[in-house]
Amino acid sequence: MKDFVKRLRSIDSVSELLDTVSHKHLEKVSKWLLFVLVVSPFYAMARSIFFEHHTEEAYLGNLLGVGRVWQLLIRQLGYLGLIIAAFLIAKALLNKKRQSLDLKTFIKTHLIEIFFLSFLILAFISTLASPNPALAWNGAFYRREGFETYLAYAGLFSMALTLRKTSGLFLIRVFVGVAFILTLFSFIDSPYLNQLLTLKASTSIFHNANHYGYYLLLALMLNFAVLMVHDKYHFETMIGFLLSFALITHIIIINRTFGVFVALSVGFLLSLILVFWLKREYFKKALALVTLFAFVSVLSSIPTQYLSSEGSILSEDVASVVRGDEESAGA
Repeated sequence: MKDFVKRLRSIDSVSELLDTVSHKHLEKVSKWLLFVLVVSPFYAMARSIFFEHHTEEAYLGNLLGVGRVWQLLIRQLGYLGLIIAAFLIAKALLNKKRQSLDLKTFIKTHLIEIFFLSFLILAFISTLASPNPALAWNGAFYRREGFETYLAYAGLFSMALTLRKTSGLFLIRVFVGVAFILTLFSFIDSPYLNQLLTLKASTSIFHNANHYGYYLLLALMLNFAVLMVHDKYHFETMIGFLLSFALITHIIIINRTFGVFVALSVGFLLSLILVFWLKREYFKKALALVTLFAFVSVLSSIPTQYLSSEGSILSEDVASVVRGDEESAGA
């Protein structure tokens, strides 16, 4: 660290700064900033402990309070990521100049980054052209999805671009672990813990069920990926990930966001097809995990007949749209 500080003090030009701050340095900073993002649900729960009241009447107010500080944390992490993005852009341009790369080769090398930058430019133009610029820039009080938040997403995306496979897998495993603990709280469903930590079984620390459902969707697919690509885990670790897979599946049924279940079903079907096509030696493992997903889903829905009732509604809605019934708009 001392040597790095000495090198920074001796810098005389921007190019020297870009050479001193290596991709490895950027990856290390990105890894730990994204680690904070991944474990941020724990921060949200810890923050709720310090509220004055922990009652059913105070739940909504506490939830809004948690949401504000949580959203601010995520936004600040994203803005820090924009600094990483600036370094990545500058280093790419410097490399283009030093290697005398033609524009076509440069674009081909950085196609993902250019695509995302183009998206941001279009989003900025849309913001300027909006009939309500304040809403487009800041978002609403409840949903802060304005251009400011899109910039934060760009920072998070830029940090993810720096990660090597080992760092990415580390963050994926942490993500699954955090999701497992959240689903454990949902499974326990203790009134005392729920009020203390501002939780509900169907929504966890999130504002509503579908937000939690989207989070669980990501967690389950990442859990699936971890189990698929790792053959060198200890037996106890593999059992832990299998338990996590089963518990997350169970809580997805408790969550009752049927769109998430449909998306997962399609995702697992496509995964089976891709594994059979590209990595046939892993097909039995993939089929076993998908079978576990189906078994736990059906078993968890039996007490409420959730899947059968939602499936029936879906099939009726699809039939209504196909027939062109007057009620099809409602479907």
